[in-house]
Amino acid sequence: MTAKRICSVLLLVIGACSAFGQTDSISINDLTIPTSPGLILSGSSPTTIERPSNPKMLSLSLLNLLGGSAIEFNPYYFKPRYAFSFEDYAKQKFPLLSTIGISAATTRTDTSTSLSVGVRVQPVRIFSQAKLKEVDSIKQHILDLLAVGRTGLAQNLAAIEKLNDSLRNIMAKPTFDIELAGAYLGASPTNTYKDLGAKKWGAWLNMMWNPHRFPLTFVALARYSTLIGPGAPNAKDSAYFDYGLSLSYTATRLDFSAEFVERHDLSYDGSYHRFTFAGNFLINSNIVLVASIGKNFDKVNNILTVLGAKFGLSKEKVKTN
Repeated sequence: MTAKRICSVLLLVIGACSAFGQTDSISINDLTIPTSPGLILSGSSPTTIERPSNPKMLSLSLLNLLGGSAIEFNPYYFKPRYAFSFEDYAKQKFPLLSTIGISAATTRTDTSTSLSVGVRVQPVRIFSQAKLKEVDSIKQHILDLLAVGRTGLAQNLAAIEKLNDSLRNIMAKPTFDIELAGAYLGASPTNTYKDLGAKKWGAWLNMMWNPHRFPLTFVALARYSTLIGPGAPNAKDSAYFDYGLSLSYTATRLDFSAEFVERHDLSYDGSYHRFTFAGNFLINSNIVLVASIGKNFDKVNNILTVLGAKFGLSKEKVKTN
């Protein structure tokens, strides 16, 4: 590990710790900062099954002591948007325009470098009637707490803020959500741009289900990827199909997940698998620390460990009362 890399990590940790004292309210876009599709395709992300979440206006990922990094932006929120109600948000069952995320990522080892571009979008997002009724009940409770005199309102402020947090948590977990993603990856075996060439592309679908008042979130994955470029038709594992399932539990600032992914080699009719345990810790509304451990698809050197941080900047505004 180089001194430059150690200094960069120390600066990252110091910045995260200094932000820990902030007590920003968790909002709809701040519970999850999505991982770049390019990092997922390269196999260097903490998890390979990504839970659908609204892209940030701008987000940054730094993984494995800066050995992997990515930047992602959402063009929709570069233009000022007015705050809208939860009802308006819930009615957006096909939020294609507002959920487009465009990203670029890079990973590096001592002998090679990869660069990638990626895109994600959510064509379907649905809230169940049970969740909508719960929201109506919470909002009515807030109105009742507001409909008091000045002295009573001061006493109710803590309760109102707690109810607002409940609304934000519901809004961040739609009952059913579909995300489509894809990435195109190039690599240089000599760490030089002159040897940079196309290596791999992939496209996949994540389907999320949040049962009403159930502590776990389920995400199913279906993905196709293939090697490209010189030698790809004869390369081992030149095309494969992945499918798997992720289970996650989210508390106020912590998120734990476990996933299992089966890979079928379409060229050689073989099978491999990957399992991962991952954790996310919310430092504040825009900083998340991530860590994961598990087994990767490879038969050798397959112990997977990832440590890093994700930073997000959001402009989406949702009125909850």
